[in-house]
Amino acid sequence: MSHNSWNGFAPALRLDWRPSRTLGRLLYGAHALAAALWLSMPLAWPYLAAGLGVLLLALRRDRRRHVLGCHPAAVVAVEYRESGGWRLLTGDGHWHRLPLYRPVFVTRRLVIAAFGERPWRLRRLVLYADAVDARCFRHLRVRLIHSAHGDRDRTQVPAA
Repeated sequence: MSHNSWNGFAPALRLDWRPSRTLGRLLYGAHALAAALWLSMPLAWPYLAAGLGVLLLALRRDRRRHVLGCHPAAVVAVEYRESGGWRLLTGDGHWHRLPLYRPVFVTRRLVIAAFGERPWRLRRLVLYADAVDARCFRHLRVRLIHSAHGDRDRTQVPAA
């Protein structure tokens, strides 16, 4: 089912996903590139070691949070209902009803969205297309774009 803009009907969306191998590879590649760039800098060895330690800690946190979903703050499921808005299931097993924080990044293969009301307390969703089936991923992309841009006042948008 798709969204019908004439009568406002939008089906409920519930998405649970599995760990993404491609997102893991991208994460390892980005951290390896950052480590190579850091090691190429002409710094004393304690600074190089400290920088590599920070990169390894960031890799561990990001892998647990975005790839494996075992971090307590990781988003492991998302649900959208027209009447209730967005709900997120986190790694600690609790559901949170949070608004979508704009902007969202949506491509054919990657979705990055943040949920929350304050910038310092956001729950981030990073989802690659191989973590769910194609139909559900397409529905999520459409729902995120519609939620991020659908409730604007068209008179406030430039060149509208």
